[in-house]
Formats: sequence, C-alpha cells, structure tokens
Amino acid sequence: MTDEEKYQIEVPKYGVMQFTATWCGPCHRIEPEVLELIKEFPDLNVVKIDVDEHNDLCNEHQITCMPTFIFFNNSIREHELDVSGADVEKIKENFKKLSELKKKNQINLPRNNKAEVKNG
Repeated sequence: MTDEEKYQIEVPKYGVMQFTATWCGPCHRIEPEVLELIKEFPDLNVVKIDVDEHNDLCNEHQITCMPTFIFFNNSIREHELDVSGADVEKIKENFKKLSELKKKNQINLPRNNKAEVKNG
C-alpha cells in the first residue's frame, strides 16, 4: 500500500470507523454480527480499517485495542459512543443511537439544506 492510498480513507459523515486486524480473534468472532448491523442500518457508512495498514489513523484516533468502533455524527466524532473491544450489545446499541441522531439531524434541516441566518 502506498502512502497516497493510506490517506484516501475519509471520516464518514454519518457512520462508523471499525478498527480491526487480520490476526485479531475477537474481531473475527464478532464480524458476523457487524455484517448484520451494516444490513440493519444501511443509512450508516461503515469504514473497516486494518490497523496494520493504517498506523497513521490509529495514532490519530488513539487506537489501543481491537476491535474499536468510532462513531461519527455529521462528521463529528461522538466520543461517548466509541466502543473498544468486542462488546456486541454495546456496538448494536450505539449503531441504533447514531442512526437516531442522523434522523433527528435530518428532520431539523431546512428544506433547502442551508442554515437559516437571522439578522437580529
């Protein structure tokens, strides 16, 4: 992988960065559940990141164990939703919370998707 390819991963606007490794047993164990979540929440983008190929992102996001799930709401990291480890129930709960946040944000957008500016 070239350095240029390493930097092509973008933060999902509404979604999850899933940090994993080919040698990570817990990562492999929960993968079927994660794939089901991806099907259940098609409105969320999931970016799977191999920690051995993306040390830069691991350092940037302070990843210390695998799997780690980082949740983004409107491109902003929701630290309270982050999950380190293979806690499938917590991961499911936070997928649902993020999906609800996305729906709430979209309801609150003006129809033209532009912020309203009020002179006061």
